[in-house]
Amino acid sequence: MKNNHLTKVKKKLGKKLAKREQKKTSTKKIEEEYIKKDVENNSSTILGKSFPAFDKLLNTLKKDKHISATFWFVVLLAFLVFLFFTPREIRYSEYNPSGLMMIFIILWFLVFKIMKPLYGYSIITILSITFLPIIFVSMSIMFHIYQKEKELLLHGKTTKCFVYYKTASGKKNESWLIKCKYFVDGVEFIASSDDKKNKYKVGDTLELVYNKEFPRMYQVNFE
Repeated sequence: MKNNHLTKVKKKLGKKLAKREQKKTSTKKIEEEYIKKDVENNSSTILGKSFPAFDKLLNTLKKDKHISATFWFVVLLAFLVFLFFTPREIRYSEYNPSGLMMIFIILWFLVFKIMKPLYGYSIITILSITFLPIIFVSMSIMFHIYQKEKELLLHGKTTKCFVYYKTASGKKNESWLIKCKYFVDGVEFIASSDDKKNKYKVGDTLELVYNKEFPRMYQVNFE
């Protein structure tokens, strides 16, 4: 009887020890898997070995990407400030060839330099390069139109201008570009505008409002 009791006790103890060993091995496996995942995510390994120096280099490169994106973001903000508050001497310059195209090229470049380090050549980068410059330019044009109307309302003066040049500017002659001459204090200025109704011809006289403080800012009034 004693022998049977002892064998039962030994079996129970053996089962308890086996369960403990199983728990230990399972916890070890979990820890090993966690360490592997942590190594894969946060460190560089070659043949299962971690290289801390290389990890520092990768972290530095990641930081450099963010630094690069931040730098170009600051440059973009500075350019947008210039775009929205461009001096009128530049906006209404007589010599402004392909200025809008140059603005688009600069904006495309700056947006690309910001997005590429952060998102690579992903769809986010492509959409940003495509649409953000258009949004920025459209907003700046609306802002300049508002500023022009405000200044002409405050400092506007009415005068006459006469048409000296006319040419088709749209497809199928849907729109016509006319150029007019007007004079302020004996100085000649040139105004250009679209005659959408094709109503005026060379030699006709139009009414024009110009800014007394800056005569190159004008608005042709079509009747």
